Amino acid sequence: MVFNRATPPGYRGWGRVRAAQLVDMARAVSAAAWGQAFNAVLLIFILSDSIDLAILALWLLALTLLMLLGFAFLRRSRGRVVHSVSRKAIDRAGYHSLAFGFLWAVPALYFFPSASHPEQLAICIVSASMMAGAAFIFSNVPPAAGAYVCAMGAAATTMLARTGWPIIAAIGPIYTIGLMVIIYSSGRAFMLRKCVELALEDRTETVSLLLRDYESSDADWLWEVNRNLTLQNVSPRFARAIGYGAQELEDVPLLDLLARGRPADAHSAKALETLS
Repeated sequence: MVFNRATPPGYRGWGRVRAAQLVDMARAVSAAAWGQAFNAVLLIFILSDSIDLAILALWLLALTLLMLLGFAFLRRSRGRVVHSVSRKAIDRAGYHSLAFGFLWAVPALYFFPSASHPEQLAICIVSASMMAGAAFIFSNVPPAAGAYVCAMGAAATTMLARTGWPIIAAIGPIYTIGLMVIIYSSGRAFMLRKCVELALEDRTETVSLLLRDYESSDADWLWEVNRNLTLQNVSPRFARAIGYGAQELEDVPLLDLLARGRPADAHSAKALETLS
């Protein structure tokens, strides 16, 4: 369920939950793009003395093209009201995030060996912040957040393993697993909450339809009686059904109304006498 592999049993209309996930992701894309752009420029500035500028420019270009591709999709979908999406739509979001994860794995895998110690520290900090940011910003879409974190987590583990310190190398998988737990729990909570909200909306809509149908039908034979058993608030349709006007029946004793029916047998007359 959480990672979009199957619709949970007992839930209908799961495509609407997926649509809510994509809407939530679209809201976060702009903030994520600005964060990526800032971190990319920062890394290029820090690594410019150790890494060939042409390679850094090529990496930045690839990131820019991928971000523009994402913005193009958002521009096409802006203004469209999507009530349901298929599993493939969520999978495409996951593939897009995976591509970003691979690009952000480049500094950890290829820039780290040639960098100085301060530059290596900067790569570690930026990588950790990017992973944490994806885990929190896109946690409502676990396939996307998970793909990004796993790709960068594998690169971070490889990067830290190059230090030759087992304890430091263990930080990579531990950090990745921790973020995946956060993604799983947050994504599951979002989906279940959204599922409950949609179910409540459906029930509210059903009740509204029933009420409208009830009001437009001739089913409202309604009246009230006070403690003296006199009629009050008689509905016009009930009054018409028994051959009177609604105002005529106001404050009429209920037993008098029943007596007007002239019971045809002794049993009915005795029952009416008992009520009075």
